[in-house]
Amino acid sequence: MPYGNGKDFNGRARTVTQISNGTGGRANQTNDNPVIRKFFAPSNPPYYKADGTRVRPGSPLHLHQDGTVMTEHSHTDAQGNDISEVVTRNRRIL
Repeated sequence: MPYGNGKDFNGRARTVTQISNGTGGRANQTNDNPVIRKFFAPSNPPYYKADGTRVRPGSPLHLHQDGTVMTEHSHTDAQGNDISEVVTRNRRIL
């Protein structure tokens, strides 16, 4: 199951609303679970993606209010595609 598709690590839907991005365009923002911290993946303890691969140390991560940690410092790329993935410190073996 892919992540970064509007669902959290447990498969719950995220609520996304559109807001103005200040340049006349629109940007998506999750309001029910705001980002409270941006940081970079440490070497130790490692973080893992849903497929079990290790997040490269130094990769941008962000922490949501509910404790969910995700890749990237933004949920979307320039085209508005959701590019973030939920990560965890527990390696999942599929």
